[in-house]
Amino acid sequence: LLDRPTVRRAGFATGSADPVALDPGLARGMVAALAACTAYEAMLATTAHTRFERKHQVRVPTTVVFGDRDWILPAPNQRRELAPDHCTWLVIPRCGHAPMWDAPEQTLQLVAETVREAEGDGA
Repeated sequence: LLDRPTVRRAGFATGSADPVALDPGLARGMVAALAACTAYEAMLATTAHTRFERKHQVRVPTTVVFGDRDWILPAPNQRRELAPDHCTWLVIPRCGHAPMWDAPEQTLQLVAETVREAEGDGA
């Protein structure tokens, strides 16, 4: 079914800005991973009532990325004040909740840059 664009649109609309463009194989992998996951519901229940409050303990280079079309964590829920003061905060245009789906090359570049910065800092 995930080969059908309408099914990907319905199934991934909250995670991707363009779910029809998602590779059907990626979509099948995501569905299989979610089906096999044993802790997803517990994670959702815990994070629904928890905030990250240890930003002062984060000593490594940090990049926080959101998509401008993130319907899971929309802009009003993106709490920059909870992020480490030294972090890079980035909003990617035309991107949903999962930047690795909608902007895979940019996501890889951001990860590589953050790792290089951490290695340079001896982190």
